[in-house]
Amino acid sequence: MQKPTGVMLIAILYIIGAILSLLAGVAAFLFGGALMMHAAAYGYPVRGIAGGFGAFLGVILLMVGVFSLIVAIGLFGMKNWARIIAMALSAIGAVFGLLAVFALMVHFAIILAFWQMVKIAINVLIVWYLNQPTVKQAFGA
Repeated sequence: MQKPTGVMLIAILYIIGAILSLLAGVAAFLFGGALMMHAAAYGYPVRGIAGGFGAFLGVILLMVGVFSLIVAIGLFGMKNWARIIAMALSAIGAVFGLLAVFALMVHFAIILAFWQMVKIAINVLIVWYLNQPTVKQAFGA
């Protein structure tokens, strides 16, 4: 059976997200160190807090990037575990996106709320698409 085009598009989205997360992780390492050096040069009492936070954030972002890459590879390989993980992550993303919309509406950030609604729609479409009978069959579920 041929791989569904939608699954390949979702896998590509995961690869894009992985690349962005990996780049952001490296940037967090660099920014944390640069912030610590800048603060020390001006005598601010930041000490290792900025560098530690940059390293912590960098590790988290690198782990997210690697995890996204693993899910993308699983989707390309038509692994059912990758389909389930992608659905779970999309459902979680939709719930958190909905919470973000409510928070943005309180602050009257209409454009950002609209962007969040677009992301919610994409997440809901991913869950819906990966639950279609033909897609499930392609994954062997």
